[in-house]
Amino acid sequence: MIENLKTEREYDILGFKLKVNPEEEGEQSKVTSQRVIEFVQKKISELKDRYPQLSDAQIAVLLAMESSRERLEIEEDFKQSVEFYDNQAQRVKDLVETIKPSYN
Repeated sequence: MIENLKTEREYDILGFKLKVNPEEEGEQSKVTSQRVIEFVQKKISELKDRYPQLSDAQIAVLLAMESSRERLEIEEDFKQSVEFYDNQAQRVKDLVETIKPSYN
């Protein structure tokens, strides 16, 4: 009988060991842990290149701040888009309600 192989992987992010089991992610997210880790590692590398004088802790805080800003900007853009299309839909509804059918 074949035993289940552990698929848990360990990653190093700024000196911190992180163990991830992709099977436990389930269908909760559309983005895999592997993709998130690769994204974070790429961003860390970019920040370290741009700010070589910063410590790993400072890089981590800077990354958190940049990621939070991006998230908040996306949320604000989404909110504005929803409000815009809601207003447009209301205008169309109002216009449709003013049209009276013409019967001969």
